[in-house]
Order: sequence, then structure tokens, then C-alpha cells
Amino acid sequence: MHFQCRGKMKVTFSIKDTEGNELKVSLCSFNPEASKEIQDVLGTTDLIDISLERNGNGYIESKMLVSMVEIICDFLQDNKDCILYYYCDEINEIPRMRRTKTLSPSEYRNKLFTLLFKKEQKSHTELPIIDRDIEIDSEQGQSHIHLIYFQYLEDKADRIEQELRSLSNDLK
Repeated sequence: MHFQCRGKMKVTFSIKDTEGNELKVSLCSFNPEASKEIQDVLGTTDLIDISLERNGNGYIESKMLVSMVEIICDFLQDNKDCILYYYCDEINEIPRMRRTKTLSPSEYRNKLFTLLFKKEQKSHTELPIIDRDIEIDSEQGQSHIHLIYFQYLEDKADRIEQELRSLSNDLK
């Protein structure tokens, strides 16, 4: 799949398993009205929000997640001047997560997402992909935000992280 990202954009794709469970993935342009400060940092770089929705019995097979990460990395290869943004939420419980685990849903999603991207990074050695985990503590608990980008966008990612931390401090 090849996607070109310029300005306002929304791309949605689905991955299904043999039992009819579906993982719907949306890649949407960042809303510049949400934060002028972040928009100023971005300049001509696009910030793309990754959101996931599961349909079916709630169980997503690991190979569906691997396929999702492969497609997202392909998207990034086609759009090298993008920074991808993913928020690990606390909203939905994790189906089939062992009760002995002391991880919150956000922590579990964070660890899973990090593991999947590290594995996929091995096939993108020509231009290293960075998966930055930003841990934010707030009144609602601990959150994890991922910024995924090529190494040459490190300065912009640093500044976006500063803005996100500043915004989260304003919410305390």
C-alpha cells in the first residue's frame, strides 16, 4: 500500500482474521487548531494521529498487529516528512490479559506497541525509524504517547514532546 500525505488527510484500512475479527486503523492529520504551539514546531512536517478500533469478539491476533505495524512503517517510508502520533489509552480493558499482570491497559498497550515497532525496525535499517515513548503522569493516571519518525526529525520530536508535557502540566 502506498499513501501520500500532504496537508489534511485521513486514511483508513482494516485487517481481518479468519474468524471475522477486525482491526480498523485510521491515520489522520493533526488538527492545527488543537495546538498552535505544536503547529509552529511542525512547520511543513505532518503530524499524523494513529487510532485503532477493534470489532468482533474483541481479541486481536498478533499477526494482525504485525500486519498493522508493517503497513504503518510502509506509510512512513512513503511519507518521510511525517511524525506519527499514537496515544495508549486506559479506556478499554485488554481481552484475555492475564489477571496476574499488574500492568494497566495503557502500560500493556505501550509495551506491546514498542515491541512490535522494535521488531519491524530491523527491516528498515537504511533510514532508522525512531519510536519515542513519552510517559505522562496526570490526575487520570499514567499515559503513554508514541512519536514515530525518522531520525532526522529528532529536533522536531523533542519540541513536540516539550509541548505535550507542557499541555499535560496545564491539566494537573
